Amino acid sequence: MRKTLGRLILGLLAVVLAGSACSPVGTTGPLSGPYSRLVWGPDVSSYQHPYGRAINWTSVRAQGAAFAFVKVTEGGNYTNPWAGTDLRAARAAGLNVAGYHFARPRLPLSTATVDARRFASLLGPIMQAGYLPPVLDMESTGGLSSTNAVAWMRTFLNALQSATGRVPMIYTGAWFWLGYLNNPTGFSNYPLWAAQYTPGTGPNLFGGFAYSTFWQYTDAARVNGISGAVDVSWFHGTLSQLSSLSYRASSAATNASPNTQLQRLAQRSPAAGVGSGGTTGAQMAQDPGTLGTR
Repeated sequence: MRKTLGRLILGLLAVVLAGSACSPVGTTGPLSGPYSRLVWGPDVSSYQHPYGRAINWTSVRAQGAAFAFVKVTEGGNYTNPWAGTDLRAARAAGLNVAGYHFARPRLPLSTATVDARRFASLLGPIMQAGYLPPVLDMESTGGLSSTNAVAWMRTFLNALQSATGRVPMIYTGAWFWLGYLNNPTGFSNYPLWAAQYTPGTGPNLFGGFAYSTFWQYTDAARVNGISGAVDVSWFHGTLSQLSSLSYRASSAATNASPNTQLQRLAQRSPAAGVGSGGTTGAQMAQDPGTLGTR
């Protein structure tokens, strides 16, 4: 996913102007409250493969990462040449994985269905252990009006759910949802992956979302096995809850307090700045109540 410093500033201004429309992390839902910052993972694209260098997913997992998001497609034509390799290797290393599509909305609205089906076909079967729901990365309107961009997004999500059998996640940020989409509601049945590179207990909310499932808190992390800076996110829950979301059933209590394993993972999480202000950022996150369901 991509961003610019200007967009980030606009997003922060939008959050301020929204006032009571946003709360720090939300007040309802099974994962309400501050992020524990214990379960984390990176999201990657071709940018993490400079000069054709592969990612060492075993090293990523050894540092404590529990999940990984991999860019698969963008718009109507682009496919990340490393997508299949990264999804397979990350999953083989023991990470929960999900593919994402970077949206390039355009008219007619039928292009949303075409793009969603293409993304789903390249992603392959995801109704199996180790796969998180697929993600729509929504941070561009493609020049469409907010009304048309929202209609395009809704069409894409419906088509993707039909094609994969999974309720998709939405990746976005307050800067975009408020500043470019005019704060639409009616999407709270989709898990949210929210991007916000500021200190705090969690990302600001918007658009009727009650809480977030993932929080992308930096684009400037250093992770073993990955070249250069990379986006990293926290999961708003326990390893057991992550396993449930990724079709890996667990008998552990979903609301258990952090255990020794989680504390170990937290101690080895990557050092990261708030944000680089550069061009490697991403934006997505939040769960409206589908967490733990199949």
